[in-house]
This record gives sequence, structure tokens and C-alpha cells, in this order.
Amino acid sequence: MNNSPAVCRICYSGEESGPNDGEPLISPCHCKGTMGLYHRTCLNKWLVVSQRTHCEICQFKFQLKRTSPSFFAYVRSGHPRPVFGLPLTIRGTLLTDFLCFLLLTPLVLMSATVCFLSGWHLLQGNTAGIMATDGPHTEIGVALLCLSTLLLFAYFVWLGVTFFYHLRDYRSWQVQNWNYTVVDQLSMEESMMVNGTRSVDRGRRRKQRRTRSTRRL
Repeated sequence: MNNSPAVCRICYSGEESGPNDGEPLISPCHCKGTMGLYHRTCLNKWLVVSQRTHCEICQFKFQLKRTSPSFFAYVRSGHPRPVFGLPLTIRGTLLTDFLCFLLLTPLVLMSATVCFLSGWHLLQGNTAGIMATDGPHTEIGVALLCLSTLLLFAYFVWLGVTFFYHLRDYRSWQVQNWNYTVVDQLSMEESMMVNGTRSVDRGRRRKQRRTRSTRRL
């Protein structure tokens, strides 16, 4: 009977010294003994790095669940994204555009409002005949209304281009950074037949302890 400690086939660490303290060992494939034990975190990373979908020894095909990383993970990634030759990161470009948004939004809205009200006031006064002899108020009013419309149009074009630029970059980053998780395919009985009862019983006891502690809380 083999009494060697159960360790992960990838990182050679046990349950208490793996990448995540206390992470149980799983038996997702048909390899026997310690050759079939993994930390789920280690197996996920190995499959992504090696670009494999099956065990290289027993050829068991893993079923993978793919999830997209969140937007906050995208911001925290620190992925380089040079702009006009400047060595900026994703966080830097987002921060720059956000500051521009905070600066331009009130400035454009106030300018467009002033131009619109001034142009409207001139047109209304000229229509009533109040300032008919004071100069080309109609032309000035129309020009101010056009300027107000142009300011709003340019602002929303910039806002749309900036938004879709970041959205496209985020989607592109997502495609290259999917999160893959191995889905358990072997039942408890199959895992016991392949790898013995030791690691399975340990996982069962750990799950029972977590259930009891949850009930106490």
C-alpha cells in the first residue's frame, strides 16, 4: 500500500501548501494514484499555457467551462496600449479619457446652451420687430444656433468614438484572456475506482467540515 503524501501532479504541493492554502486535490482524469491528483487552480493554468484540452498521459478529454473576465480585471491588467508613441497602459488611457470627459462635458453643455439661448433671443427679437433696424440679427441668431448644434454634434461624436474604441479594445482583450475552469466529469464512485479512497475521503471530510461550520454561522 502506498503511504506517500498526496501531492499535486503539477506543482508537487499538498493541500495545505498549494497555490491557494487549503485548496483540495481533485481527480479529474483516469490517471491512477498521485499522477491523477491536481489542484484545480494548477490544472486550469496548465491547460491555458499548454493549450491542451486533454491529459497528456491517459488522454482523458477535460470538459472546460469558459467565462469572460470582468471589466475590472481588464482595467487592473496593466496591458500596454501606446497612444501617439506614449507608453501608456489601459488604466492610463481610461483615466485620460475620463478626465477629458469631466472637463469637456460641462464646458460643451454650457457653451451650447449660451449659444442656443442667445441665438433664440435674437431671432425672437427680430421676429417681433424690436431690433429690425439694429443690424443683421437674423444671420447672427442662425449662426449661434448652428454653432450650438455643431458643438453638441462634435462632442457626441467624440464621446461615441471614445466609447467604442475602449469597448473594441476590451472585447479584443477578452478573447485573448478567457478564464477556463475544469468541470468535474468523474463521479465520486469513478474517482474512487481510479485513484483510491484516500484523496476522495479527504475531500469528503473537508466538505463536511465546511458544511458544519456554515451551519454554525
